[in-house]
Amino acid sequence: MIVYSNGFWGLPILFRLYGSAFPRSLFFASSSSMATAILYYYGSTNVITTLKNPFAYQIFGSVVGFALVFRSSLSYQRFWEARTTIQVIMGRLTVFTIQSITQDIWSLDVDKMSQEDKKLAYEFYADLIHYVSLLFALMLRHLRKDFDLDDYCDHSVLNKAPDLGCQDSASLKLKIQTFFLSIASYL
Repeated sequence: MIVYSNGFWGLPILFRLYGSAFPRSLFFASSSSMATAILYYYGSTNVITTLKNPFAYQIFGSVVGFALVFRSSLSYQRFWEARTTIQVIMGRLTVFTIQSITQDIWSLDVDKMSQEDKKLAYEFYADLIHYVSLLFALMLRHLRKDFDLDDYCDHSVLNKAPDLGCQDSASLKLKIQTFFLSIASYL
């Protein structure tokens, strides 16, 4: 898999050589161009007339066009397969969240619960939704090979969003780990 760096407006991708066909085809393209130029300038009139004939270029253009269309079709299919898989994962995470909250609500006796217990249940639901959403975001970051998690900030879901410049990512990592370990202990 080719890993693309997040650069200024995507300009580093234009000048990237790794994964490109340009370095592999440069030798063949330059040698055939030089051979054609030598034949054109130093060849006989019969060779120059043959080089000006468009039929050879039409065959070559048809083959290259077919290859480009075939390659584009394959990459388009790969993109849609990946997008479908991401959508399936998102749907399954949504079903997991809904079923978890529903099962928890059904297991509670709401009539006998105090207001403090109802508030704790609501906080659990908000935390579960938040952490499943965070899990999906981390999965997408992992797919794009962005492993720097220092820009995530610890905050309460029930309060306002965190500041953009916060530096409290270590406590968030610990909080995520303990939350999912506590869920796994119930299973």
